Amino acid sequence: MVAATAITGSNALGQTASTIESDPSGTLVNYNAIVSAILSVAGTTIDGYTYNNNSYLAADSTGSIDIFAKSTATPYVPALGDAISVSGTYSPFDGIPEIGTITSVTLNSSGNPYAGPTVATIPYIQASLPNLPANVGEYLVTLDNVTISNPNSVALTPGQTFATHANTTLEVTDRSGNSMVLYQWASSYSTEGALGGTVIPTGAQDITGFVDVFSGANEFVPLSFQAVPEPANFGLIGAGAMALVALVRRQSVKR
Repeated sequence: MVAATAITGSNALGQTASTIESDPSGTLVNYNAIVSAILSVAGTTIDGYTYNNNSYLAADSTGSIDIFAKSTATPYVPALGDAISVSGTYSPFDGIPEIGTITSVTLNSSGNPYAGPTVATIPYIQASLPNLPANVGEYLVTLDNVTISNPNSVALTPGQTFATHANTTLEVTDRSGNSMVLYQWASSYSTEGALGGTVIPTGAQDITGFVDVFSGANEFVPLSFQAVPEPANFGLIGAGAMALVALVRRQSVKR
């Protein structure tokens, strides 16, 4: 498990994440931050599916925001540890603090330290419904010691895979029986599309990704999985341990 890393430095030339998140949707903003996770890179995947956006999480010392940039708007291709200046429109999407309609992205430096994931529990994430906790919304987040199942509580069978060219809805459940949606958001993010056709992990997992809100329910979008041979005790955000369970949900393209 990678501990959360504080990001320091001046944001004097722009607004901070915390001040941007208090703006109404549609506000023009300027943001200086460090890229901490890659969600999507524009291009055509090996199976022929084309993504037209570069999307990535960028954090400063006050918070984290999703940058959702159409590839036609800026040629910048994100890399972890890039210090960037972004101009665009603050436009939250599915509860995600997001800057879209990007007008410019300037690369200031590369190879900087960047924020690792925050460890959170399912009860902590769910307690804020229909919103997201301030230190979870568009941060990189890890659920520890959880398991995955199919919608309607149908157990996974060996060989089941994530959907290709489609979204997959599952459930995650912790060891105390708390659950939430696990959503492979392939229609919007190339990292999710890359999961298509791969085997859905079984057994206890540490799952790292981000959280969104859809139809009043929080859901976890996975970026990576790490098998957990045995339960372990960690300092967690929120009370309780974690497990995985699945929900039936939309399969339509969101963007």
